[in-house]
Amino acid sequence: MIRNSLTDVFFTKDDVENLHEGVLRVLSEVGVKIENDEALEIFKQHGARVEDGTVYIGEALLNKALETVPANFELQGFDRTVQVGLDHDPVVIPTNGTPLVLNFDGSYSDTNTDDLVNFYKLIDTSDVMQVTSEIAVDVPGLDKTKDSLLAQTALLMKYSRKPIYNILGATIHNYKKGSVAQGVRENIQFAKKYYGYDDKYVIYSGTCVISPLGVGWEAMDHFMGFIKENQPISITACSMTNLTAPGSLYGSVVEDAAAILSIVVLSQLMNPGLPVLYTSLSSMSDMRYVQLCMGAPEFALITLGHIALANFYKIPVRVGGALGDAFKADYQAGVESFVGLMAPMLSQAAMIPHGCGTMGSFNLTSYEKFIMDEETIRYLMRLRRGFEVSDKRKEKALKDITKVGPRGNFLGGRTPKEYREDNYLASEVFNRKGCKENTREEQGDIRDRAKKAYDARMEAYELPDTTLEQKKLLNTELPEQYKFDL
Repeated sequence: MIRNSLTDVFFTKDDVENLHEGVLRVLSEVGVKIENDEALEIFKQHGARVEDGTVYIGEALLNKALETVPANFELQGFDRTVQVGLDHDPVVIPTNGTPLVLNFDGSYSDTNTDDLVNFYKLIDTSDVMQVTSEIAVDVPGLDKTKDSLLAQTALLMKYSRKPIYNILGATIHNYKKGSVAQGVRENIQFAKKYYGYDDKYVIYSGTCVISPLGVGWEAMDHFMGFIKENQPISITACSMTNLTAPGSLYGSVVEDAAAILSIVVLSQLMNPGLPVLYTSLSSMSDMRYVQLCMGAPEFALITLGHIALANFYKIPVRVGGALGDAFKADYQAGVESFVGLMAPMLSQAAMIPHGCGTMGSFNLTSYEKFIMDEETIRYLMRLRRGFEVSDKRKEKALKDITKVGPRGNFLGGRTPKEYREDNYLASEVFNRKGCKENTREEQGDIRDRAKKAYDARMEAYELPDTTLEQKKLLNTELPEQYKFDL
C-alpha cells in the first residue's frame, strides 16, 4: 500500500465518515431502482425493503455484504496472471469503447477491426498495461449477418496474452439468438473453454448503473450473468454534476456510491466472496455546452472521493485514467491525462481504466497519445515508488559527500547502484537530450518519436502460441479475414 496517499491530503477521517453517512441515508431512505425481478426477490429474502422496484438497504445488510468482498483476487490470462486489489499497485488497463480513432496523419475515422487488432498488439507489447480490453464494440468490419458478441471476444483473445476485460458483454445489438442474460453467460463460457479453466477468473466485465440511482434491465442481466458464472464484476457510475448528479461534488460521490454499493450487496448475497470492483468515471458537466468534461480537475477530485470511500469499505477500486476532452494529442491532452492518472496512481487504487489513448470525452482513441500516455504512466509509477530514506542510504550518501567535499564532483568510476535504483531514465519518446543545435532536428516532434515507437512494436509483435484446439475454437467465431489458416 502506498504511504501518504493523496486521499489523505484531500480527506480527513471525519470527511470520509461524513461521506459514508450520506451514502447510508441515500441507501436506506431514497433507495435504488433495480430493474430485475429475480434480484428484487433476493433482496427481499435477505431483509431489504422493496417497494415498486426500489430497494432500500440498511446499514446492517450493507455491513454483512462488505464482510465477504475479497480485498484481492487474481485474473488469469493466456500465459500469465495479474494480482488485483488493496495490497497491490494499480493495474493499468487501456481505453475501451471509443467509436473514433485519431490516426498518425491527423485524420479521424470510425474505429474498425484493423484498429482493434493494432491496439491489441500495442497492449500486448506494453510494459505498463497488465490487462487488455476491447477498444471499441460493434465496429465496421464485423460480419453483420451473425451475432458479433463472440466474434469480438475471439478477436480480443487471438491477439492477447494478458487477462481480458470484456467491456460491454452482450447487448440487444450484438446477441440476438437469446436473451441478454443468455448472451452474457455464453460469452463467459466461451472464455472458460478457451483458457481451459472453470474455476479461475478468466474474464471480468462491468457496465454502468444509471444515474441517478438506477440499474437498468440490460445492466442487471449483465451483472446477474457474471455473478452466476462466478466471474468478477466492475460496477461503474458515470454521472454528470448538475445533470444526472447533484451540483456539488459531495452529492455526486454520495449518489454514485449508493448505486454502486447496491450491486456490491447483491453480488455478495448471491455469491459471497465474488470479487467486485467499485468503479467511478463520473465528472463535472460544463453547463455552457451541456458536456461531460473528463479532463477537468473535478474529475480527479471526484475520483479521490471514491477512492477514499472504497478504501473505507475495503473494496478494490477501479477509477481515473488518461482521459480528457482534447481532440489532438497536444498540451491540453497531456495535462488532462496527467491529472486523471495522478489521482489513482498516487493513491490506493486497484485498477486504472482508460490508461492510454483516450480523448474527446470517451469518443476518441489516439495511436500517438497511447504511446505518450505510457510514458506518463512510467513517470507516475516512479513518483509512486518514492525514494529510500534509510540508515543504509544515509551512511552511504554522507560517506560520498564527505569524500568529495565542497566544489568536487561525484562522476567517476562505475555508476553506483543507488543511482540506478533511484532514477528513471525516460524512453526515447520523451526528449532529454537538451535543446542543442545538433539534437533539435534529430529528435523531431514527439509525434514522430511516438510513430517510431509504434512501428517498432508492430514489427516485433508475435501472436500467442495457441494450441490447435484453441485455434479451432476461435475460428468458430472470428471474422473471416482474421481466422487462422489451419
